Amino acid sequence: MPPSLVVEVLTARPPPPPPLALPFFLWAGRQKGFRHCFPAFHALALLLSTAGLPAAADQLPDLMRAHGKPVSHPQLTLLVRLHTAARRPLRAFHALRRFRHEFDFKPEVHVCNRVLGALAAAGHVEDALKLFDEMSEAETQPMQ
Repeated sequence: MPPSLVVEVLTARPPPPPPLALPFFLWAGRQKGFRHCFPAFHALALLLSTAGLPAAADQLPDLMRAHGKPVSHPQLTLLVRLHTAARRPLRAFHALRRFRHEFDFKPEVHVCNRVLGALAAAGHVEDALKLFDEMSEAETQPMQ
């Protein structure tokens, strides 16, 4: 089975329900000689997030590590984009912090700016100031 088939199933319209999609994804990963591709992980995170399961989507880095894939900036960008688009700025903020501390990432400026904007727009000014201070300490210049 090619990895593109998993992506096609997860991105089908109408989307498969998460109680079917997640077991399918995990089953495919257990097949002999099969390895998930990055688009499959992204499709799963998108499916879970749009289904109203943001906590499950936040497990994307753990799932990738379990399947032997390295976690990188595109995964952080995806999670931040999903959470800010769904008006969940605190989840985006926590994802950003998790990637910084647990995975030792230096977030890209546009990702930080997106989280800053979402926090400020939602009225979480104290969290936005915390992020701004963290960015300054990490020598990431906000609002470039």
